[in-house]
Amino acid sequence: MTNSDFINQVKSIALKNTAYASGTFGQKFTESFIKQKAKQYPKAYPESKISDLRARTKGKTLYLFDCCGLIKGIIWGFPNMVYTSNGLKDVNDQGIWDQYCINKSTDFSQIKAGAILHIKGHVGVYIGDGKAVECTSKWSGNVLISAVSNIGKINGLNSRKWTEYGYLSILENKPTPVISKLDYVVKRGDCLSVIARRHSTTVQALLKINPDIKDANKIYVGQIIHIKV
Repeated sequence: MTNSDFINQVKSIALKNTAYASGTFGQKFTESFIKQKAKQYPKAYPESKISDLRARTKGKTLYLFDCCGLIKGIIWGFPNMVYTSNGLKDVNDQGIWDQYCINKSTDFSQIKAGAILHIKGHVGVYIGDGKAVECTSKWSGNVLISAVSNIGKINGLNSRKWTEYGYLSILENKPTPVISKLDYVVKRGDCLSVIARRHSTTVQALLKINPDIKDANKIYVGQIIHIKV
C-alpha cells in the first residue's frame, strides 16, 4: 500500500457509519459478532454499550474500529481484511508506535500527510491541512475528523493535542521528512556512540533530545537523529 492509498482509505472510512468498539478493526456489527466481543472483553461491552451500537446501525452497515484497529484494518485490506497481512502484526496502539513507526518527531511544523499521530494510549492519522482522522470513544464515539491543536484549532472540529508523530515503515512511497542541518540520517554500520563522537557530543545528550530512542544500542538505517535542538 502506498502512502496516498493509505490516506485515501482513512478519509473514506471517516465518511462511513462507524463506531468505536474495543478489539475491532473494521468488522461489521452483527448480534453474533458483538456477543463474541462481549465474551472476549466483558468490561468493554456492558449492555449500555451494546445498546448504543445497536442504535448506531441506523438501518445500514455499521463498521467497528478502535484507535489502532483503524490503522490495522486499512493495512489488512478493509473492507475485506486478511488478519495480520501486509507486514503488520496484531499489535496495540503502543506496538504500532514502537514497532512500525520511523522518523519520529515532535516538530509539528514539519509534519506531512500520512503521519501516525501518537499520545500515550492512542493513535490517529494526519491527513493534511491541520486535520487528523482518529477512532475515539470521545466526542461522537466513532471514526471522525479532528483538528491537530499542535498546528491550530479549526472551527467545527474537536481538537486534540498530540505528543509526537512518525511514519509507517511498511508503506511504500513514505513521505520524505525534512532533514535540517541539525539532523543526522543513520547509515549502515553506525552506532550512537560513533555518531556522538563524530558530532562532538555524547550519547546521553543524544538520548535526551531523541526521546523516541529507548535503547542506545538499537538504531536503524534511515532513522533521523537530532544532533542539536
